[in-house]
Amino acid sequence: MSPGEERTVTFPVAADDLAQWDVTRPRRVLDDGPVHLLVGASSRDLPHDVTVMIHTDVPRWKPLLRETAPAAALDNPYARRAVAGLLAEHLTHTS
Repeated sequence: MSPGEERTVTFPVAADDLAQWDVTRPRRVLDDGPVHLLVGASSRDLPHDVTVMIHTDVPRWKPLLRETAPAAALDNPYARRAVAGLLAEHLTHTS
């Protein structure tokens, strides 16, 4: 990017990336509530920030196994997105 150029970027953030060590439960946990994210060129230059709300009551998707029926796999929005990407890539290479 050129200096001063703006661009919207999207990237996945896994729940474990936001989890914190809880000494009372000796494990990493992700609790409901706000999480403040800082963005910048380095840890000393963080001009951008956003607060996101964490909701841990969001359904957890079952892991996909070889035995998983296709219809069940496509119920998972992450799997659906991955399958759509693979199909698009395949169609691009075959046309």
